Amino acid sequence: MLPAETVGIANHPLRNQLSNEVHARPYEQLTAPLQASHLALLSDETRLPEERMSISALCERFAVPPISPAARHFSADMGTFRLKWERHSEFSSYTFFHSAPFDQPFQEPAIGRVPREWLAQLPGEILTATHVALAPSDYPRQKIEELARLFASNTVTGSVVTGGAAQAWTDFRIHADGFSRF
Repeated sequence: MLPAETVGIANHPLRNQLSNEVHARPYEQLTAPLQASHLALLSDETRLPEERMSISALCERFAVPPISPAARHFSADMGTFRLKWERHSEFSSYTFFHSAPFDQPFQEPAIGRVPREWLAQLPGEILTATHVALAPSDYPRQKIEELARLFASNTVTGSVVTGGAAQAWTDFRIHADGFSRF
């Protein structure tokens, strides 16, 4: 249980509940090279049964055991891609993963393996649409000009992360396909 305040500042009444929510869902084990496409769709709680039905239909299409009727998160290997779905209070997130070489990571993103008609019927409006490409640790370091080509020659911003074990790069732009890139 949280104290009433932290460093002299009152804690929000939902702080503990929000913290627990973040840790309630299992993390995906990721192995590079990997592509991921992530959608966050704004939709209220009344759309939850519709979301579960959509996911169940996708599971049936790929001969995967269906989502539980009470689920608020779900993860399954669909064969050509992996789906992770999470329902939050105001939105749902869908992340699609696919193992693929890193050479041209945004040409054929992970979401391209998901049936387009299934995506089109998802309830809600897009808050965020992002493609992520993970290169293996032994992938040759690239010059900034080479990295910029992955981002339509835009100016890229990056940093060394995890104590120098990795690099993260983006251009903070929405591209022609409607997705940002990392």
